Amino acid sequence: GGQVPNWLPYRYSFLMSFVLVSMAVMTFSKLEGLKLTVGKIAGVFIGILALVMYFDAKMPSFNYVKKGNIVYVDTVMTFVFGMILAGIYLVGLFFISKNMKKAKTVNIISGVMTVVISAEACYNALDSFKKIDEEVAYSSRTSYYNEIQAGRDVTDELEKYDSSLYRAEKTFFRCVNDNLAYGLRGISHSSSVMNTKIINFIETMGYSMRSYVTRYDGNTPLADSMLGIKYVIDNNNNSSLLNPDYEPVFSYDYKNQKDEDKTLTVYRNPDALSIGYMIDNSITNLAFLGNDNPFNSQNMLLSTATGNTEFLNQDGSILINGNKEYYTRLDTEISTQQIQVSPYGDQTLYTADADAVDPIINIHFTAQTSDDIYMYLKTQNEKAVNTWISSEKGSDGQFTNHKSLGSGAYFENHNYSIVRVGSFEPGTEIEVRLTVRLNSTEPDKEEYTIIKDFQFYQFHKDLFDEDIALLKQNQWEISDYNDRYIEGTITAEDGQIMLTTIPSEPGWSIKVDGKKVEPVEILKAFIGIPLEPGTHTVTMKYTPPGFNLGVVTLILGIAIIVLIYLKSDKKIIAQLAEQQKKLEEEQQKAQKKAKEKVNKLIKSKGAVADIDIEKMDNKDDNSENHENPENKDDSEK
Repeated sequence: GGQVPNWLPYRYSFLMSFVLVSMAVMTFSKLEGLKLTVGKIAGVFIGILALVMYFDAKMPSFNYVKKGNIVYVDTVMTFVFGMILAGIYLVGLFFISKNMKKAKTVNIISGVMTVVISAEACYNALDSFKKIDEEVAYSSRTSYYNEIQAGRDVTDELEKYDSSLYRAEKTFFRCVNDNLAYGLRGISHSSSVMNTKIINFIETMGYSMRSYVTRYDGNTPLADSMLGIKYVIDNNNNSSLLNPDYEPVFSYDYKNQKDEDKTLTVYRNPDALSIGYMIDNSITNLAFLGNDNPFNSQNMLLSTATGNTEFLNQDGSILINGNKEYYTRLDTEISTQQIQVSPYGDQTLYTADADAVDPIINIHFTAQTSDDIYMYLKTQNEKAVNTWISSEKGSDGQFTNHKSLGSGAYFENHNYSIVRVGSFEPGTEIEVRLTVRLNSTEPDKEEYTIIKDFQFYQFHKDLFDEDIALLKQNQWEISDYNDRYIEGTITAEDGQIMLTTIPSEPGWSIKVDGKKVEPVEILKAFIGIPLEPGTHTVTMKYTPPGFNLGVVTLILGIAIIVLIYLKSDKKIIAQLAEQQKKLEEEQQKAQKKAKEKVNKLIKSKGAVADIDIEKMDNKDDNSENHENPENKDDSEK
């Protein structure tokens, strides 16, 4: 109807449009029975106008329209244009209804209306494409082809290099679902029907998660390794997402849409585990991992998987008494400039001063080892800030030469995840600076950010290496796989359970040594398989829930349709046979009647020699069909 659908949820408005168009088609097909008058047409026109004006008057009260968030434009031309079209269509319908018996007139009016409707539809489509391009932007075919094809080519090379089953990711994004176009099996994905449990787990690990969207932002060696992310593709753009401990494998050169030379480099994570591996069965004591602190979640996951978490059974409840820490928290000191600090529930509100020029929050801490330091800022109310870092001090003792940290922003788009601060010599003092953004178009607007917890953690690679090596000892050696089937061998020890990093969802059929077993759900995210000590062949096969029933009902449906057709066909044949029989009976009756007439004629006139019976029959038929008195007299003569 001339209006661009309001973002994704309003795509379903087309269902309503379809219903209205269907009703219009049905009405138009029965137009001959309608008696349209000028009064009725005028009434409909006035009704449409009144509704449009009412909706326009109510527009400011709609929930998604907030003062200051939308730029109002003159709607008069929209109304005028729309009502002119409505008038044309109504007048066309009126004249069609008045000239239903004049085929030529109806065809001309219908043709004119078709041209107008087609022109409106074309204009609406072009205008929609133009406005979407201005707001979101369409990419050119060249840019899409060059970038995506390069990704597909490097994925093909990676497949030649390593054809086993593993996960792979990349440090750059054209869009979230690049992995699908490349052919990579990773964790970056966007889907309205994605598994909620696994999305929540990915968030607990510190990766980026937005509603139904997950991205590789926020990766760490521990999370990558336990999820089996074995390879990472980097575009050599100094990405903060690339772990410095990953090893380069090979490079792939290509030209982008600007004919510039570009290179993609594949890196290998030496600690990546298989899709399945044996872990301590105490993992079943954990219902799930919390999302308040991703470092605690990662500590708990690896510690429990290796049997380093101590549990207590108290009054029927299982309590955590302690666990091994691969990340330890750093003491931080918070200071602000040109900012007012106030409590905000269990969070802290940082509000820029009214005359602030550069409102900042400084976080100071000291490196304990030369291992990487990671940052995560927890909040319940996201308000974007800029991020900076410095480990240099001037003569006045103040930090200087700040550089952008991570992507340069936090709490914006996908920038709400773990950030690698970097590695420093032990004892190095570091400052991370957050800048509250000021609104240049509305200088009087109050700007702020809200933060619940500043989380800065030191990674201990030696402890990680020690325990990841334990998990490497009993991995699932996959011998065969396809899109819905995995088979391999694994050796289990006493007190262990097999963890697969395959999302827990219905449809999986699991067999151990040829015997079907029931899986268990681990951490409300993954499929776990109980195994007895020893070496086993484990197979997993996926069938979409309802698929088998769907196939059966499909076959039954086809069979029923065929039976109905055959039955209907027999009925039609019987009807045709009945009609043929009636036709033959009528012909026989006609012939009998003709003979009776001839006999009557012979009896009434006496013997007649050489009478052409067929000619006499034809004369009788002509006399009956045309009812001509003169012919009737001649026949009697």
